[in-house]
Amino acid sequence: MEVLELFKSYLEILREHHASINSGRRSYGEVSTVEDFGNYLIVGIKLIDRKIKFQSSERVLVDDGDAIVEHYRTGKYYFRVRPDVDFSQGSKVLVSSTSDLVFLVDNMLKNLKEVSNSKEYFEFVNNLYSGKNNKNWQIEKVSKLVGNGFTESQSEVISTALSLLDLEKGIVPVEGPGGSGKTECIAEICKQCIKLKKRVLVCSATNLAIDNVLSKLLEEEGVLRIGSDTSIERSEVKKFSLKNKLGKKFDYDEVVKESLIIGSTIDSAGIHLKNEEFDLVIIDEASTVELSKLLIALLKSKRVLICGDTQQLSQFIDQRILKKLSATIPEEELMILHKSPFEMISKQWNSSEKTLYLQDNFRNSRKVFEFINENFYEGRMLFKSDREFEGTKAKSLVEVANANEITWIVPHNSDLELDNRGIFNPVKFSSGFRNSYFNYGNLILIVTMLKELLKTYSPKEIGIISPFNAQVSLIREFMIRFPEYILGRKYKDELEKTKLGFYLLNSLNINTINKFQGQERDAIIFDFTSNADFLFRDHKKLNVVLGRSKKQIILVGLPPRSPVYQNLFEVSTTYGDIDMAEYSLAFTMTDEDVSEFKRVRDLVLSIKDSDFSPRDIEEHLKKELVNRVVEKYKKDVAVFGLGNSINNVVSDTLREFFSMDIVDDSTYDQLENEIDLKVKEIIHQKKQGPLFGF
Repeated sequence: MEVLELFKSYLEILREHHASINSGRRSYGEVSTVEDFGNYLIVGIKLIDRKIKFQSSERVLVDDGDAIVEHYRTGKYYFRVRPDVDFSQGSKVLVSSTSDLVFLVDNMLKNLKEVSNSKEYFEFVNNLYSGKNNKNWQIEKVSKLVGNGFTESQSEVISTALSLLDLEKGIVPVEGPGGSGKTECIAEICKQCIKLKKRVLVCSATNLAIDNVLSKLLEEEGVLRIGSDTSIERSEVKKFSLKNKLGKKFDYDEVVKESLIIGSTIDSAGIHLKNEEFDLVIIDEASTVELSKLLIALLKSKRVLICGDTQQLSQFIDQRILKKLSATIPEEELMILHKSPFEMISKQWNSSEKTLYLQDNFRNSRKVFEFINENFYEGRMLFKSDREFEGTKAKSLVEVANANEITWIVPHNSDLELDNRGIFNPVKFSSGFRNSYFNYGNLILIVTMLKELLKTYSPKEIGIISPFNAQVSLIREFMIRFPEYILGRKYKDELEKTKLGFYLLNSLNINTINKFQGQERDAIIFDFTSNADFLFRDHKKLNVVLGRSKKQIILVGLPPRSPVYQNLFEVSTTYGDIDMAEYSLAFTMTDEDVSEFKRVRDLVLSIKDSDFSPRDIEEHLKKELVNRVVEKYKKDVAVFGLGNSINNVVSDTLREFFSMDIVDDSTYDQLENEIDLKVKEIIHQKKQGPLFGF
């Protein structure tokens, strides 16, 4: 089967799957208000389905017309629409998100058709997947020092990318490992293009990668960020949001045309920039981008800088869809879907010495750098980090957290396991079509290490990684249930406790390996969770984990029987009652450590059968806020029967805050004051009696 036809089959089944589970965010509603501001209209719409949520600055369709979400107030969404659109009060409309999965897949299918009809792009794809040379897309390197503190390899990337502007077409692949200054290079290219009045699309599969680049362009004019406010992961970048750029006008197309640098996810670029062309397209984190998405970006310009790292994880292909495809397509053809287009481009271009390599590491501590450089990058990287770690010999379990840059704890066969039989055994369970694992014992050690790390780092400087969603959920659940234990802070009531938990979840980054890729933290805790060797055959996962740490990493669990993991174990400071470990856990365990372990164990096991999940944090917060308000005004609630009214007030106010921005620890006072004012107004109106219409 031809490559594009194979991807078309994959996308068609993917579309059917998303449509079958009703993934769309859409609801009919009634127009309640229409205000004319000259250059645009603000239309208030009360949705029939109150469960549907949109985010501030999100682009949606009202019937078939473009609209921007302004905010949510008093049970209604307010949308900014073009002044020439005819809306009348009381009319029925359909509001649909343009970021629904079905919508996105439809867009990729249209894109594939466009590529199939283009001889140039069709040949490019076929040559790429058949191993034939794409020499007409390759360009010569330009070795020219840029200055401004850029290294030799960074200068080569910047100068070669800028040379593309003088050519009709060309693709420049850049191998940029984490911490190599790739973001700084992209930002410098953007600055130079602004001076030259050239248009650049900066795109990626992740919002964070885009925002990292745009955060270095804060002093520049002509920068636009496509996406809702809540999709922007760095607050300083919100100055470039569509909502802020629109100001007092609606003309979305004009704002886009006036912008020289546009940051967007690849999905959003395919939808919101479908009629736009650019002088240069820069694709970041391209290792994770499948062909059908990559082509969206490639069609925006024939001059492309594509950045990635072939030693990190590649794109995700839905296994459920592959299973359906396997009924009609041979397995060897299906393997094509797994091939990383960036990796193929990098290898093909490298055969002609046309692939660029960023060679400087500014992120990791020396020991981590030396390991990943030798085991993943063939020794070509140069150590440029000034980070040093002052280790101490641990005399107790908690002090293990400060032992070394790379510390490994192996609790199996230790006194901890003997006294808590089986607690370090992974527990397997099936969720849908996937198997996952969680591990109570490892969580106890993670909590112990985290409490100690928080004496040195803020929560925002710490990351916790596990390969398994089940363990990630368990760790998050502990943070929600027992934040006071982690932070060493007391709470006065359940609402205060929920605030602490919410603060922890929004500060700590607790995630799977795939979702942590592209990020960094001063300290990383990696939980192996399960010792099933086959789960760790992809050594790139280890590179991702190690590369996230700026100062230190703590690993918990048995080392997999694989040479690269055994090599890491040998260069780590190791604790455990196994022959390979340097230090015995029994030797480091004090009576206080044993007592603390038992306390944490009891907390962990108490949430074993809990039905509460951190995914329902907004609902949990709503419940506590309702309880607080009902308790505070219980006399009036009983007299006037205000239960439903209070529930609606809390729901609407929470939605307003979640629509405007992410609720964090600093916004709670404002949130509670707003709820209080609304409830007092309801009570005041009720006390006025029926003469006032109540």
